[in-house]
Amino acid sequence: MKLMTFSFPDPYLPFEPFDFYSLVMEALRAKYRIPDHAPDHGLPHQFDPARIRSLELAQTDAGWGAYIGFSDVPEGLPNTIGTINVAPKDNAFDAFIAGASLLCELVTGSPELPFFAVGNELMVASYGPGQMP
Repeated sequence: MKLMTFSFPDPYLPFEPFDFYSLVMEALRAKYRIPDHAPDHGLPHQFDPARIRSLELAQTDAGWGAYIGFSDVPEGLPNTIGTINVAPKDNAFDAFIAGASLLCELVTGSPELPFFAVGNELMVASYGPGQMP
């Protein structure tokens, strides 16, 4: 059995960027959760899971939110999906959990997280080598 852990920065400082996208994708691969074919979400084509490039956190007057960024989006079309307008969070950790859940749903078809949290510690338990990137 393999156990991966990550300590979420407390406090999270947005000017010290972290690759949250790779963290979630690595956990999904460790749990063999990435399907061979992307789920059909009925979203516009620019939001194809193959185009996802980032998961970022931002703080606004409304609270904290998560944004998923997409690459190769035609000019004039939206290139992000976010949580801030739907459900702003009180802190960066809760925004990360919401964003990670949205990322999981886009990639796997399920909002189920590939890790569990204890305080600000994220843990992934898995068997085997995991999926290749």
